[in-house]
Amino acid sequence: MDTLTILIVAGVIAVLALAVLFVYLVLFIKRTMVMMDEQVAPILDDVKAMTGYLKPAVDQVDPLMERLNLTLDATNLELMRVDEIMQDVSVITDKLADTTTKANEVTNIPLNAVNGVASKVRGVFKGRGTSDASATLAAQKEASDQ
Repeated sequence: MDTLTILIVAGVIAVLALAVLFVYLVLFIKRTMVMMDEQVAPILDDVKAMTGYLKPAVDQVDPLMERLNLTLDATNLELMRVDEIMQDVSVITDKLADTTTKANEVTNIPLNAVNGVASKVRGVFKGRGTSDASATLAAQKEASDQ
């Protein structure tokens, strides 16, 4: 056999091997595609179903957010009103404390006057100290009684 015949036979064998490899590659890709379709198709169907179930909820999100914003704005306004009321209560409490202090001072005026008069009366009725003559007579009587 000459080299040309050997090269032709080798070329035919190589072409046949490539053809067989190509057929196996096509079969492998076909099996992979079938397997992917069998496994991925149910997952995609489930995702479509879940998306269908979630669509109404997603559609409700915008109105809910608007309501939430309105509620927060109303709450902020009410808190501002409460803050104003608390400031008014603070002012009223301060004025009430001042009034209570003044009323206490006014009610204590008669008591202080009575205490002043009573102390003066006590001073008048307290008596005076005993005189030297009275003390001497009391001591003599006491000595004679013994």
